[in-house]
Amino acid sequence: MSPTETVPPNGARPVGSRYRLPPPRLYPIQPRPPRHESPARYGDAGAPFSLGVGGSLLWYQDNGYEKVYGDAYGGAIDVFASYDIWTPTRGLVIAAGLSLRNERHDRSQVFELRQNTIQAELTARLVLTSWLQPHVRAAVGVAITRFESADQRAQVDYEDRATGVASTFGAGFTLRTPTRLFETHNGRLSSLSVGVLVEGGYTLGSAAKLAAKPTESGELTRSTFPLGKLDRTAPYLRIMGVLRF
Repeated sequence: MSPTETVPPNGARPVGSRYRLPPPRLYPIQPRPPRHESPARYGDAGAPFSLGVGGSLLWYQDNGYEKVYGDAYGGAIDVFASYDIWTPTRGLVIAAGLSLRNERHDRSQVFELRQNTIQAELTARLVLTSWLQPHVRAAVGVAITRFESADQRAQVDYEDRATGVASTFGAGFTLRTPTRLFETHNGRLSSLSVGVLVEGGYTLGSAAKLAAKPTESGELTRSTFPLGKLDRTAPYLRIMGVLRF
């Protein structure tokens, strides 16, 4: 207490004492600018990874498919994963990846044919705009064809497998969401985009030489008999959903 300050007998301090708290100071809140006005404040929009899932339709040149299954075309499930490895010029991107095509022909109640094509691929993508990107693709790998048949009267199963080289050449385009569409104010999901890929091309493969081989001999000796060759060459059209991040 200051020597010059007087305190009433009841101990209450006089109104207007110098110990009063200062009045509060208010500051205006500045609104955060939109993302397109200050992109440097947000996350990286680069998206080197690509994942795709979809289907393909193949038209086989070999009439063996039509004789056995009634149609010369077949459907397949397609998946791929790729990573951007090189940008030689502005707007041109080279990506490397792996793809898998799974086919199953089981229209016949007697025969079943399965084929898996696994390939390493290179894709050249031209970035015209953030939402339209045409591309060309080249791939090479192996095709594994598996034949199965069941003879219920003789109670014996037949099977065979053939492996050969397969290559693919195609061209198409991708329609995708605009850049930074899913970005949050914290800069997350800035590189995420979804799109639809459409591609047409040609798959070249060595013919699969198949034979009906009994899986077990049983009491009677059962011989193997050849089935012939089945061509793996076919034009194709594939449509896939693509996720980039």
